[in-house]
Amino acid sequence: EEFILKMNVKASEIGMLHALFSDVTGLIPTNTATALDVAVMARAAFSRQEIRKALTMTSYEVSVRGKDEKKTVYTTDRLLEGALNREPFKIQGGKTGYIEESGFNFVFEVKGDHLQDLLVVIMGSESVDSRFEEAKNLALWAFENFDWEMREFAIFDNNGYILQFGQPVSEISESAS
Repeated sequence: EEFILKMNVKASEIGMLHALFSDVTGLIPTNTATALDVAVMARAAFSRQEIRKALTMTSYEVSVRGKDEKKTVYTTDRLLEGALNREPFKIQGGKTGYIEESGFNFVFEVKGDHLQDLLVVIMGSESVDSRFEEAKNLALWAFENFDWEMREFAIFDNNGYILQFGQPVSEISESAS
């Protein structure tokens, strides 16, 4: 319970305004978060080099405790071996998730051909394959259609209401200094 409390405090500190953790695994439906919360959490996690390194590996070996044995663990992120992880793109990190109540979920960050970072959150997809297809299609569409020189942004919910509006974070930090 103490660790869960710390998780909720940290979530609030980093700006996850609607997240509520009730266990440490994330595998029960009483853990809740919006897509924006997931994006905030991913951005914080992906900013840590050791996490980014682990999340961009297609496999790694682990030692079995108490035995002279190693096991290979493979990633569940199918985009790591796809077109979005080859020039001109580079995946910076990704995390899959699934529970029956929320469906197949995925968040990933990819660097584009003009070095712009794009964070994509897919929630409630119908299958393992569809979450990756939706994420890939959304990222490719954004890289082809978004005006990366634009100085303002808006984040919308599923009903078309603006959740957040303002300058990109890099613009805010530059103008504040």
